[in-house]
Amino acid sequence: ANLYVESPATCCKFSPDGNTIIAGTQKATIHVFDALTFRETHVLFSHQLGVRACCFSNDGAWIFSAGSDAVIMTWKFSSFDDNVKEIRQPNNVLRGHSNGLRALCFNPRFPDQFASSGDDCKILIWKLSDCSVERQLEGHKGPVLALTYTPSGLYILSTSYDATVRVWDPLVDFSLFEFAGHQGPVYGVAVSIDEYVALSSGADGSIRTWNLRGLLRDDPSQSHSTAKKASKGEASQGDEEEKEENHKGKGDNGGRNA
Repeated sequence: ANLYVESPATCCKFSPDGNTIIAGTQKATIHVFDALTFRETHVLFSHQLGVRACCFSNDGAWIFSAGSDAVIMTWKFSSFDDNVKEIRQPNNVLRGHSNGLRALCFNPRFPDQFASSGDDCKILIWKLSDCSVERQLEGHKGPVLALTYTPSGLYILSTSYDATVRVWDPLVDFSLFEFAGHQGPVYGVAVSIDEYVALSSGADGSIRTWNLRGLLRDDPSQSHSTAKKASKGEASQGDEEEKEENHKGKGDNGGRNA
């Protein structure tokens, strides 16, 4: 079966339980579908320009959308009324980017943290419980097109129009590693479950593999060495720290207060 919306669909996601599908459009709407029946249950209106990214919070209670209008909107999906199809007021409008947004992702291990990126070349790390910006990551020299957390939740990988892939520690304000090789914008990024390999896909038609083994700590449950600022393809080691405890200190409270 296929699902259809009224204008080009720019993003889509399943809910964590697999029962719901959301899709954003160039017409600035987010459509909500029952994944079992493919029936459209809700349409969310409020963005002023096209929606480029959408996702659910880890517990499935919230829908997040981000668009060319430079804002992130939060919608309390768990409180949607089945009898009201059109929803025109988000619960929150988050402002922090100075230009259109491109990507959203939630930390898979620490559910009170999520990240956003956009045309302003920045990555923002947010705290879900109070919708505040915890950190701003800068280094890319072009719009940041894609984001993903590693499965351990301890690192973020990003791609950009500047033809690079970068690895970040969300607790520090510089990139740990930079991978160069693409001949144009890099549109996608993924990390293997063991965190040994990253994939990136770009406008040059290539899908590249990057060896992360030895760069990221092997055992996420143990303390690790954090890299200092690194040149392309190089990693220098810093002092050991209990990064996981620092993440927990940032808040692992279930994220239901957006």
